[in-house]
Amino acid sequence: MVRLFFAGLLSFLAVSLAGAQDKTRQNASQNDEPVKVGPGIHAPVPTIMPEAQMPDKARKKQQAGTCLLSVTVDVKGMPQNPGIVRCSDSMFEKNSLDAVNQYRFKPAFRTSDGVAVAVTINIEISFHFAAYGPHDEGPPRIRYGFFSPLGAKSGDPDADGTYPFSKRIDGPTMAEFASKDFGQAAAYFPETTSCKVVLVLDAKGKPLKASISRCDEPTLEKPAIDSVMKSKYKPATLIGKEVAVRVLVYLMFEGFDPRA
Repeated sequence: MVRLFFAGLLSFLAVSLAGAQDKTRQNASQNDEPVKVGPGIHAPVPTIMPEAQMPDKARKKQQAGTCLLSVTVDVKGMPQNPGIVRCSDSMFEKNSLDAVNQYRFKPAFRTSDGVAVAVTINIEISFHFAAYGPHDEGPPRIRYGFFSPLGAKSGDPDADGTYPFSKRIDGPTMAEFASKDFGQAAAYFPETTSCKVVLVLDAKGKPLKASISRCDEPTLEKPAIDSVMKSKYKPATLIGKEVAVRVLVYLMFEGFDPRA
């Protein structure tokens, strides 16, 4: 007998503040106009996240759905003026708004002085019928590709025997993509967003190190590195021989899939 779980899921950046939050000043910015999460602004961190309830109508029809909401998190970490950006069906709107109104956050703050600021963020909620626990998420829609690293002037290996990915190399392939870190972080931003990561793989396809070439949003840098370092790869080859390679990994986030 299959057990069904009904869950409304929040897709957002989960940030570990560690010592940084301890340094946040208690005094809030006098300017309560919301700003964007980005350079110089540390994103709010959810502390209370009640699940959205599956609407009775959707339960009877066994219909899954998603809603994207915009909400301002004020300087006290309270949600203000949540609104529907889009929903797959209007029957999910009320329960999405009810849930978001109950969220609580550690407020966003300026990294320069630790002063709390109001920010506007997007929250995506997924309603599904599936054999998943209540905190699982729908898989993020992320495209990725392997390219020659920027600045590579030849196809010769470096002193460590690592080849730059080039036409002479049969490139590595993704055996298992760890999308969670990058996907959750990118969900904070309403538009399609991307990162380019320079990744070094050994001759067995094991990731050794990664560095950022460019990210659309600075807060995506660490999650992008975490995702590519946790992923599994099949190694690159040169004339049939497995070799270590340095490659540019291009990640593009396009949202989360609802599970049905």
